Amino acid sequence: MNHAEIAGGALYNDSISNPKIRNTIFWADSAQAGAEIFAEGGTNPPVTYSDIMGGWTGQGNIDADPLFRNALNNDFHLMAISCG
Repeated sequence: MNHAEIAGGALYNDSISNPKIRNTIFWADSAQAGAEIFAEGGTNPPVTYSDIMGGWTGQGNIDADPLFRNALNNDFHLMAISCG
């Protein structure tokens, strides 16, 4: 849970950056603009197979609560859940 005063709570991408982001969780971050990802000047950083709160265009991306154990106490392990 990150916070930026102006833009890009988790990631601020400017026109000279060229990140490649894969298999990442951007969740519950905050900023005045682009709570999770802020892309300056129409840039579109390639984010794939990631969980982004609010969504983000890219192959395999999802917008689903990652179910952290206790984010308020900085425990960002994922909860184990039973499937089926």
